[in-house]
Amino acid sequence: MERRTYERIPLPSRVQVKFLLGNMIYPGVVTNISESGMFIGTKLSFPVGTEIDIAVILPSEEVLKIPVKVRRTIKSDAFYEYEYHDSNGMGVEVMATPHSYQQFVSDLRNTYYC
Repeated sequence: MERRTYERIPLPSRVQVKFLLGNMIYPGVVTNISESGMFIGTKLSFPVGTEIDIAVILPSEEVLKIPVKVRRTIKSDAFYEYEYHDSNGMGVEVMATPHSYQQFVSDLRNTYYC
């Protein structure tokens, strides 16, 4: 049974993300995205329920600061750098969506389904 309101769109190229927690910044990549959430591949994970701010770096180089809530985490023993993006990370819910984020996802959806 699918629990998501919006179907996730796999990204043709990786979109960089930075986690902003206190005065620390952690890297990640968005591997799929929707209007209400995304999966972020990262070696780091936060407990389910954690609310954090992320900076999403769009292909246009625009940076969007978005508050998210961790909904699930995946952890494996992937060794190679390229593996962790697909086997380690967090599913997050977008708590407030800037217009430019919605436009980015809408453009992706139109491209992906056309």
